[in-house]
Amino acid sequence: MKKHLIFTAFCLMVTLASASLVSAGYNFGPNNIFHMEASAGINWLRGEWVEGTMSNGHPDARNYHKRVYARAGDGGTYSDWASKDKVSVTHRDYGAFGNDYAEVKGEWATQL
Repeated sequence: MKKHLIFTAFCLMVTLASASLVSAGYNFGPNNIFHMEASAGINWLRGEWVEGTMSNGHPDARNYHKRVYARAGDGGTYSDWASKDKVSVTHRDYGAFGNDYAEVKGEWATQL
């Protein structure tokens, strides 16, 4: 009986964790050379979160530095600038439970 209870609790945790995650992807930038994967979910200890991963979607993207801005709730944060030789950069921001705003965007620059 104890094994069944542990298994049921484990399945419930996996279901809740997977139900609280949403993601989408899109291309952007000059001639759509970058790809952004945006995800949002809930961390039951830290609050709601949003995350963006900006990656090279085309060989021309190697000519740019890149960084990600993520905002969950009131204020957002930036990742550090990734050098031109980095393929991708990921950044996550946490917000309070019940916030109604989430945003992820990428930025690029030829020189810093």
